[in-house]
Amino acid sequence: MIYVYHIDPRNLPKFLGYAGTEYHKEIFHSVSGYGAYQLTATGKRPRHEIQAGIKIGNWYGRGVLLSYIHYAGNNIHGEYHELNDEYSGFSFNIDF
Repeated sequence: MIYVYHIDPRNLPKFLGYAGTEYHKEIFHSVSGYGAYQLTATGKRPRHEIQAGIKIGNWYGRGVLLSYIHYAGNNIHGEYHELNDEYSGFSFNIDF
């Protein structure tokens, strides 16, 4: 549960609930597959984010993470909160 003490516009809820899960498993030596899901309840329409990908390197250390992400729900920016977004894309992260 998150409480936002100052929010603009004021008609947005001050409390947000969220839950998520993640699973990873080593496929080969230093290569892990993973999947993750997050649900955020904002009072109007829930936001869903799903990720799946692989990490090359130690899961808890250095490596490169390649993933596919799908997002559906209201816009995360306060001024555009009435807009519903749905998009997918690829992500590339480097863990040092």
